[in-house]
This record gives sequence, C-alpha cells and structure tokens, in this order.
Amino acid sequence: MTSEQSTLVIATPPSYRAAGTGSEISAMEFELGTSANVGNVHEIPYYARSGRAMLLMVLLACGACAAVLVLFGMVVHVAFFPFLAPLFVTFLMMLAGFVINQPNEACVLVLFGNYSGTLRATGWWWVNPFFSKRKVSLRVRVLETGSTLSGGTTIRNGDQTTITPRSRTAGKPLKVNDATGSPIDISAVVLWRVRDTAKAAFAVDDYEEFVGLQCEAALRTMASTVPYDAGALYGVESAAGSALSLRGNTHEICQMLQRDVEERLVRAGCEVLEARLNHLAYSAEIAGAMLQRQQSMAIVQARAQIVEGSVSIVQNSIARLVSSGANFDDDAKTRLVSSLLIVLCGQHSPQPVLNVG
Repeated sequence: MTSEQSTLVIATPPSYRAAGTGSEISAMEFELGTSANVGNVHEIPYYARSGRAMLLMVLLACGACAAVLVLFGMVVHVAFFPFLAPLFVTFLMMLAGFVINQPNEACVLVLFGNYSGTLRATGWWWVNPFFSKRKVSLRVRVLETGSTLSGGTTIRNGDQTTITPRSRTAGKPLKVNDATGSPIDISAVVLWRVRDTAKAAFAVDDYEEFVGLQCEAALRTMASTVPYDAGALYGVESAAGSALSLRGNTHEICQMLQRDVEERLVRAGCEVLEARLNHLAYSAEIAGAMLQRQQSMAIVQARAQIVEGSVSIVQNSIARLVSSGANFDDDAKTRLVSSLLIVLCGQHSPQPVLNVG
C-alpha cells in the first residue's frame, strides 16, 4: 500500500429546496411529487365574456383607433398607413379569442403551459387570445370491448390535405379462460362519459384509448375469476348464497364489472353509467363438448324429476288401495310397486303380459 489513498467518489442526486420551507428534498422526491400533483389535477370552472359584447367592443375600439390615426395623419400631414398595420395585427389577435361551445362540450384552456380552467357554458364566448384551447366531448359514449380506435390521421395528397375523423371499429369477443380453465368468448358494452375534463386532458395521454384498454382489462379479470356455469366445486358465492356464475347471475356480474371499470377510470376523470355483457358463449373448440354436457345434465335432471313423481304416485296409489279395504302381503305389494315404477319411469309405452292357465 502506498501513502496515497484512492478516494471513491459517490455521485449524490441533486437536492431542491422546498418553497416556503428550509428543508431540502431529493431529486427523486421532487419528481414523484411533481407527477403526483399532475395526477391530482382537478377541473376548475372558467367564466368567459360574452362573444357578442366583446366583438362589439373590439370593433368600436379598432374603429376609434383607426379614426384617431387618420385624423392625426391629416393634421400633421404624416402618412398614417404604417400605423394601421399594428392595429390590424391586434384586431386579428383579438379575434383568436372567440370560441364556440356546442351542447355537451367543454373547452380546456391552457395559458403558457399552465391550466387555467374549463369552459362548459354553451354558446359564443371570448377568452384570452393566448389560451391554448382543447375541446373535450361530454356526451355519453358507447364502448364495445374488442374494438379499436381508427382514424384521426392527416393525409396529404399534393396540395390537398384530408383529416380523417377518429372512430371505433366493430367489437370482437375476447377469448378468456374462466375460473375452471374453460375457454369462453365474452364481450361487454360500457356506457361512459367524461366527468373531470382536467384529468381527461392531463392525467392520461389519450383518455379514449385508456378507457378502452381498462374496460378490456376489467372484463378479462372478472371473467377469469367467475365460472361460466354454477357448481358446488367452484366456491364462489353470490349475495343470495347460491353459486355465482357468468350465465346464471348476469345482473350481479354486470354490477361487479361496472364497479371495477369505474374504479379504473377515476384516474382519467371518466364515469361509468352502465356496463352490460354483450356476448357470452363457450369457445368454438369446446362448444360441442359443453353442449353434450349440458344435454346430459338436462337428461339427469329430467330423470330425477320423473323418478320423484313416480314414487309419489306409487305411494298415493298403495295408500288409497289400503284405505279402500284391499289387503296386500309383502310380496304382492313389492310386485305392484315394481310394475308401477316400470310403467311410469319407462321411456316406451308398456306392453301388457297376460298369464293364462
């Protein structure tokens, strides 16, 4: 070892001093806090000025300024046309502040990167011309799981520019394994709308795509935890105490799906009005086997009901014969019961056999 010691330098992250306090926070805490503040943004109502009144004021102000410039140029004999250019630019800037809101439509206003508020009032309004405006629809929308967003692209063909509107394709059933591992095809229809425009605009990148992905994720999660048909071995119970299944408890399943989707969409400022199953069936590869299983279960249930009814008929018949004074020993009673059960439970019509001699 030499006298010179090697020094290990560890780079520490930069720190920031919190505003209004003497404490310092690390860069990681600063970034987490900033992202949390962005995620916790809430809608602020913005009250704009009437568009008609502002248009009248702008026209009067520009006309008065133009008249003053003309008179000033005539008095001092100076060309007044150069002074009209700034006035014309100002007039154009003032016109940029007019905005029209359709029914069930909101306008998110941003000034130099800072969220200023949301204009929800319907009509013709005037806002700060330096505002960046983003329209957000407040209408109720219908989403079918399995659909994808398309459109919204700009196509340039020479001097012509075409902007295709955004739309959703037709939905396709999702293939999911239920609680028993059986593959099923399932799809749902979700009615939703934007409730908080600030979260929809700033909390997520694309709130329409976010809603579609979260609805599919919630549907897959729900379908994988509940069996298609009810059974004693599943262990999932409904509120009434019976086994919960996708096919037998549609109302409860839809309520579960709606609650799950609504919890997922709170981050994007959206609310769910209704969620319903649109398609539910076994997948094609096991549909035939499951059809035979359902037919077998139906046959067993029908046979059990036939046997139960036959036993009841036999008991009533013997009781009525005994009450009417007929005497039967055990062997005769056994033969009578056996014959009645064969006649009542048989699939074909009975054929009598007569003993002669």
